[in-house]
Amino acid sequence: MDYMENVTEWLRNRIDNIEQEDQIICKLKEQISKASQKVKNAKTKRQNSIAINEQDSAIQKLIQYIISNDSVDSFPKKIKENRKEKYNDKRINVKILQKGDSIINVFSQDNQVSIAIKHDNEEVDIFRLEPDSDGLPRINQQKTWTISFGDGEVDIKSKKDDIQVTTF
Repeated sequence: MDYMENVTEWLRNRIDNIEQEDQIICKLKEQISKASQKVKNAKTKRQNSIAINEQDSAIQKLIQYIISNDSVDSFPKKIKENRKEKYNDKRINVKILQKGDSIINVFSQDNQVSIAIKHDNEEVDIFRLEPDSDGLPRINQQKTWTISFGDGEVDIKSKKDDIQVTTF
């Protein structure tokens, strides 16, 4: 089952669950309301005490139901778990090193991982890995930077059009 099928299935189930939850909550609210009415109508201390216990019990049931019902937050958790299960048994190997290269930094930002690699010639390439539609990492070739020797200038070269832009 792919990601969108998981989301669609979760949404269908969630709509059904919401309807069921509303019915349960309405019944619990009715019990609280009836118990509150009994407290108001109690004529003796004993009747009042019994009614208050019923009211407290109904309130506790409602609170317990709300606390134990985690379906509201379960969407991201279920999708993440599904993705983990799907790729849990796979080893992902990012092959970007050449002989003599060394990794000088790996950092994560905004669901992307960047890897800084120092080459023998002292230049540094920064590769950006971004998740594809299945959540697997892919190298974004358009966002690979090379840090090399120069006098504070930035060269931007397009591989397609042989265009070069230089800034100082």
